[in-house]
Amino acid sequence: MTPQVFVPLDALPLSNAGKVERKRLPEPGPYQRPEGACYTEPTTDTEKSVAKAFGEVLQVAPVRAP
Repeated sequence: MTPQVFVPLDALPLSNAGKVERKRLPEPGPYQRPEGACYTEPTTDTEKSVAKAFGEVLQVAPVRAP
């Protein structure tokens, strides 16, 4: 199971019992890259192998990381 959307949060909304309150979670919106983020091409053989594996699993190309 691979998440289709990641929503960055400062903290999870918790109930008094310490459980996550799903109703208070924000709706996922369009992803926006952080200010100043840029794509860096993998350079070492290890980076290339990891990027290739992530690309195959996530079905994206190229794999991008800020």
